[in-house]
Amino acid sequence: MAVGEKLLWDTPVEKTKSWAINLEDSSDELLRRLYATAKSFVVEWDEVRQMVAVNSGHDQRLIFASSDRHGNVVPAVDAAALRDQIERHGFGYVSIDPFVRSHYADENSNKEIDGVMAIFTEIASQTGCAIELVHHTRKSPNGVTMNLAGNVETARGASSLAAAVRSARTITPMTSQEAEAFNVEKNRRAWFVRIDNAKANMRPP
Repeated sequence: MAVGEKLLWDTPVEKTKSWAINLEDSSDELLRRLYATAKSFVVEWDEVRQMVAVNSGHDQRLIFASSDRHGNVVPAVDAAALRDQIERHGFGYVSIDPFVRSHYADENSNKEIDGVMAIFTEIASQTGCAIELVHHTRKSPNGVTMNLAGNVETARGASSLAAAVRSARTITPMTSQEAEAFNVEKNRRAWFVRIDNAKANMRPP
């Protein structure tokens, strides 16, 4: 979206400023990844830096919602700052990774997660900016990540998260069986992922 070109599977409908908010990795690591991506796809670095902003949770903790002792979710100060920065810089897309670190609500409470989602929905509606939330899947009892491609219900925590989003994609690693079928060496299996539409309210059936 930042360069207006199809680099992987999606064809952008417009070129827009983008903002990656990563609450786990350092600024140096984020810039390394951004540079490596630009180099890999032979995209002009100067153009990328003009169109992509990155923020790290290492530099400043960002919390967009919190809940009181009654379980009522309210916007945190950072929610207003998020909306103001989107409008000031004209961002058309914001990614927040991971969702669980962006709020103080109970991850397993449908009421509270629905309240958090309402805050992000309101910001997106007011600014006309797409907000993407990166979230983890549940783990099975034996500790292995559930590998159900295209199933939005594998999202960790409250089901109200999946209910609130307009679209969702699952990203799942290549299984041993798939690697064998595609004749991929065992030590290269982790280089491949599968991406499926898990929910698409805005698309034809």
